Amino acid sequence: MLLFSTSALAQIEDPVTWDVGLYPSEQAGLHDLVIHATVDSCWHIYSQDNDPNNGPVPTYFEFEWPEGVTPQGVVNECKPLEEYDPNFMMDLKFFEEEVYWVQKVRLDAAARSGDVTGFFSFMVCDASRCLPPEDIDFSIALDEVLPA
Repeated sequence: MLLFSTSALAQIEDPVTWDVGLYPSEQAGLHDLVIHATVDSCWHIYSQDNDPNNGPVPTYFEFEWPEGVTPQGVVNECKPLEEYDPNFMMDLKFFEEEVYWVQKVRLDAAARSGDVTGFFSFMVCDASRCLPPEDIDFSIALDEVLPA
């Protein structure tokens, strides 16, 4: 019985829900690869603009583009909060509740059979602790996005 109650207390924290999709952009001829995070109350996720050598792991993106898909510029993010973080004893950029990152891409010569794949790395903290950095793989089938 004691073993059962110990395992019940050791539940895995998972305070971030992710959604990744490819949508037509407001800019003609482009699509937006949108990475959306919903963050549980009292937790926050870090901006990609924090120093990777000092403090928490900044959110990071790595993409593999199939032939005919061309990224346009860099990954843009919502405007982060910038405040003192007691876990790292420094001012940091982070997001609470919800955040969107967007990579614009041109699909002009993309093959319908290709996939946009990649991963993103992130770290989340609350006011007293941080969870280890995590990598999330994703894949988007172009035949589901491109018109027939």
